[in-house]
Amino acid sequence: MKILVFEWLSAVEIGMNASFQTLENPKTQSMLRQGGGMLLALTHDLRRAGHEVVVVCASNSLEFEAPWSQALASLPPDSRCVLPPGCDWQSALVGMLPLFDSIWAIAPESEGCLMQLNQVLNAHPIHKLHPQGEFVQLTMSKSATLTHLAKHGIQPEFGQRLAPSELGQSLRYPKPMVLKLDDGAGSESIQFANAGAPINVPSQGTWRIEPWLTGLSISVSVIQGPNHTLILEPTVQRFDCQPAGNYIGGSFPLDDLMREHAHEIVSRAIQGLPMCQGYFGFDLLMNCPELNGQSLILEINPRLTCSYLGLRRIYQSNLAEAIVLLSLGQSIELSYERRPLAFDLSF
Repeated sequence: MKILVFEWLSAVEIGMNASFQTLENPKTQSMLRQGGGMLLALTHDLRRAGHEVVVVCASNSLEFEAPWSQALASLPPDSRCVLPPGCDWQSALVGMLPLFDSIWAIAPESEGCLMQLNQVLNAHPIHKLHPQGEFVQLTMSKSATLTHLAKHGIQPEFGQRLAPSELGQSLRYPKPMVLKLDDGAGSESIQFANAGAPINVPSQGTWRIEPWLTGLSISVSVIQGPNHTLILEPTVQRFDCQPAGNYIGGSFPLDDLMREHAHEIVSRAIQGLPMCQGYFGFDLLMNCPELNGQSLILEINPRLTCSYLGLRRIYQSNLAEAIVLLSLGQSIELSYERRPLAFDLSF
């Protein structure tokens, strides 16, 4: 199969956003490491399965000294489609589609990037290996997702989206709270405040406020096709600082009881969600002491997540090929090795 891989940060954002054209900003560096790691791991696994893979990238994404950039630049020239500066990426992408059997698109939910990319692709009949449709429309908003889960009796609703009149304001709450982007990815732009301390809400964006809960941060990834759904092994999330810094990797395994509980939570949620195909991930907060040990779904990521970088080391099966086969309606069995593993964002 001839597959086009399109990762938003390296193909679009890094070419048109000045803040992404330097690695001096730690947040930018972290996002590029995450995006680059996922892109290259996925490309490697698809090629290993025998597929012909071409990666779309902005020309300046090949110029950094970072390992992800150097690895991207080292791909054979016929495995890259390089977009020149100022290129109309939408027209360029649409022009490529007839040359491929399938496309695998990856983009953050932030600022509508994922929705914009999906809208461009929805008008074309190419086989898609990534989530799309109603599932993406719902899960790109944390508030919409959590309201949906509550409506279907999956878990109680917590937190709320801030009103437009609250943007640009300094807010105080009687309990510890956390401010986060409603469509943000991971720990992006999170702000914590103790009881009574001010939370300064930015004047732009869509924001939500939630109780400050502690517990164990868990990722659970799912791969799904039209006929089969597989819940993958949960991993513990690791950050570079607390209460929430940049995501730096994860660890495996969980103890048996927590593993079973995480699978149960995700399985129950899937039954109440719109049908999805491809790879998507759940972020859970488990055993919250503030909720008497209750566990919650914090968000659902309708795209490839960084947990893939660990899962591909845990599983002996090729997960990228498994997703391709599931998308074609085939059934598969996965094998993995249950051994302690700590993983980072390298590929």
